[in-house]
Amino acid sequence: MRRAVFYIMILSFVFIFMSNRSGRGNVSGNGATTAPGETGQFCGSVGCHLGNSFNTMVNLSLIDVNGNETAQYIPGDDYTVIIDIDHTGNPAGYGFQIVSLQDSDDTGINNFSNFPAQTSDVLINERQYVEHNDRLGSPTIELSWTAPEAGTGDITFYAAGNAVNGNGGTSGDTADTTRFSIREEIVSSTSSFVQNLELNVYPNPTQDFITVESDQRINNVVIYDLQGKMVRTMDDTHADVSDLLSGLYILRARSEEGTSSTVNLIKY
Repeated sequence: MRRAVFYIMILSFVFIFMSNRSGRGNVSGNGATTAPGETGQFCGSVGCHLGNSFNTMVNLSLIDVNGNETAQYIPGDDYTVIIDIDHTGNPAGYGFQIVSLQDSDDTGINNFSNFPAQTSDVLINERQYVEHNDRLGSPTIELSWTAPEAGTGDITFYAAGNAVNGNGGTSGDTADTTRFSIREEIVSSTSSFVQNLELNVYPNPTQDFITVESDQRINNVVIYDLQGKMVRTMDDTHADVSDLLSGLYILRARSEEGTSSTVNLIKY
């Protein structure tokens, strides 16, 4: 009996340890950013990573294609989201989780992509959460994020981060949460015309090849799935997509002038 209890305790310890290292969303299917619709708990409030050794503070910023920090978005444009886990001392590693929601109804804006090493995403309650899947060596995480269509309105990013001491337990680790809201930039009808890139993608639906045409010179074409994952970049305006699974995708093209547009692409 004692031996059985001992093994149960060991297995419980391993499960907790692996949960910490693999990301709460992937392991337990829970969001832990304190976003609306979650339990309100995060790793620093439920005993996991509950401590104050590193004085952790999580900061978020949104960077546009020109490298400028911004608090508003242009529909359809691409941005970089930077998560910075500020701290004191010398942590052995870091972890995080982030989600972006539409303020009006708290639905997920599932447009994260280009995940760095040791990170991945998971869909929880139709929301795309991005998080670590192993202990990170850097306190700064950069993710690509594509702004949604016009009329979406204000959006808020919710994030949690922690700094850990790597002792195999949760004592001494430190966690924090933050949120960052951005407003939709209202573009005049004249500016909207300039921002739009006229695209012709054919054949659509397609089974194997596609061609992208425009009256402007295109220098970047990216295809995303509906979870916001980048599944293909095109170095040319003609590409073989026969290896993609059947379904609906989002094709985004950007011109040398900086204008961009998206098209729904159907692969059968």
